[in-house]
Amino acid sequence: MSSRSGARRKIVLPVTVVRSHLNQSQLAHTVDLSETSARLGGLSMLLEPGETVEIHREGLTAKFQVFWMGSRGTAMEGQAGIRSLEPDNPIWGLGPKEASGEPEIGTEIDVPVSLPAATAPLPGEKRWHARLECSGSAAVQSRGAQFPVKGQIKDVSQGGIYVEVTTPLAVKSKVFLEMNIEGIALEATGVVRTSYPMVGMGISFQEVTPENQPKLAKILEKVTLRKLGDQAAPLSAQVAPAQGAKPPTTLRLDAYPIRVLVMACQALARDFDQWKGTHSPAEIDELRRAVRDLHEKLSAGVETGTQVELMGYASTSHPRGGVA
Repeated sequence: MSSRSGARRKIVLPVTVVRSHLNQSQLAHTVDLSETSARLGGLSMLLEPGETVEIHREGLTAKFQVFWMGSRGTAMEGQAGIRSLEPDNPIWGLGPKEASGEPEIGTEIDVPVSLPAATAPLPGEKRWHARLECSGSAAVQSRGAQFPVKGQIKDVSQGGIYVEVTTPLAVKSKVFLEMNIEGIALEATGVVRTSYPMVGMGISFQEVTPENQPKLAKILEKVTLRKLGDQAAPLSAQVAPAQGAKPPTTLRLDAYPIRVLVMACQALARDFDQWKGTHSPAEIDELRRAVRDLHEKLSAGVETGTQVELMGYASTSHPRGGVA
C-alpha cells in the first residue's frame, strides 16, 4: 500500500460482498481504495449505512462497515463506501506500482483524496486546530442559492466544521453558515474543502466576526472539557494502589495542546467555589500542594509566554482571578 496515510488508489479488484446476517452475497468490484477504506461498484443490492459486511478477495476475508450507499437513479447508484473494522488485516495485497490512464483490472493510481470520516483533517487546516466531536446543526447557503443546505455538524475546530449531509456542495464553494453547536448559535462565512455525495462536507471558516469569536471559543472550551472528562472517567474505576506504592502515571501532558491545559485551569478557577463544596479538605489540600509546585516551576521557567499565560489561572488561592 501507499505510505501516504491519506492516499487513495483508483483500482478495480473483484470482490465478494457477504451480508451474513441476511445470508446474502454478491460479486462486486472496487472503484478506489486506501489502506482502511474502499469504494465499491457493481452492487445490485442496497447496503445499509452502519451495517457490517464481509469482503472476500482471493481467499482473504475482512470485516468492513458501510458508511454510505448510492441511491437508485443517481450517479452513485450501485456504489457504496466501506471502512475497515480490522485495519491490521489487509486484504488488498497491493504493491507500490503506479500507472496512468483509465484503471483496468489490477491497475492502480495513487490519488491524494482525504477520507470523508469526521475525524479526517480538512485540507489546508493547521495541525494545531484539533477536531473535536460535537453535536449541532448547520444551514449552509452558497452564493446565489435561494435556499440553504441543512445538515448535522459532527465535529468542530478553530478552523472549521464537518457537516453530514446527503447533498453536499461542490469543493471551493463559498458559503454562509448559520450554526447551532452545543446549544450556542453563531454565524460565519466559509469555503467547502471536501465534498462526498451521500456523506457530507468539510468546511473551513473564512471569516468569524468579533461578535461570534467568543461564541466559537465557548463551544471549543465546552467540547474540550467534555472530552477531557470522558478520558478521565475510566480512571475512577481503577483499583487504588497499595499503601506506600507509587500510583501509576496515567496523564501524559504531551498528549494535550497548551491551550487545553489553560482552559482546564480556567474552568477550575471559574467554578472553584462550587467544585470545592463537592470535595474533602484532604483533596483540596492535595490540589493546593500540586498547584504550588506548578507555580514554582512556572516562575523558574524559560518559556516566558507560557508562564504568563498559565500563572493567572494556576493558583486556587484567588479562584476568581482566572475568569476569562
